[in-house]
Amino acid sequence: MKKLLLTALFAAALVTVSAEVQILDHQPGGCLYYPWGNLKAEVVNDTLVLKLPANASDWCGVNISINAAVDITDEIKNGKLTFQVNAGPNVSANTVGNQKFQVALSVLGPEGKTLTGTYAPVNLTLDADPATWQDVEIPVGKLLLPAGNKIKNMQVQFQVLPADRSDITLRNIVIK
Repeated sequence: MKKLLLTALFAAALVTVSAEVQILDHQPGGCLYYPWGNLKAEVVNDTLVLKLPANASDWCGVNISINAAVDITDEIKNGKLTFQVNAGPNVSANTVGNQKFQVALSVLGPEGKTLTGTYAPVNLTLDADPATWQDVEIPVGKLLLPAGNKIKNMQVQFQVLPADRSDITLRNIVIK
């Protein structure tokens, strides 16, 4: 698996009600991301671009491994994973907007093992307008395993790929 640097930083602890955990930003430190299934991933202008080449396989995705795991406080448990998503070009440079994907969070469980929580489908149909962004909110409690005490990873995984697939771009990935 190819390691790529994703400039990001998770706050180690949240102390105020208005605090947010930035998953994608340009703070010092960072985390690594690991695409699988021939997915290509890159950070471009504060966004995470997930490219689906012709040889990408069904269920391909990316694991974002956070260097400084985030304590799971009551605020985190009751919060939401939010982000914006936009459809990108397909292999013919047309925006299609028919991608189905899901997200999950992994936690550090007993003995420091990483355990992946429940994948939650992103239930929206992406439009084909590259100028618009669509908002996604998923309750964190839906994504966590009860055994964990720190969030360590986030996964984005495509489902069965349509024949005419196009890339997606994510931005403003936050737990709040």
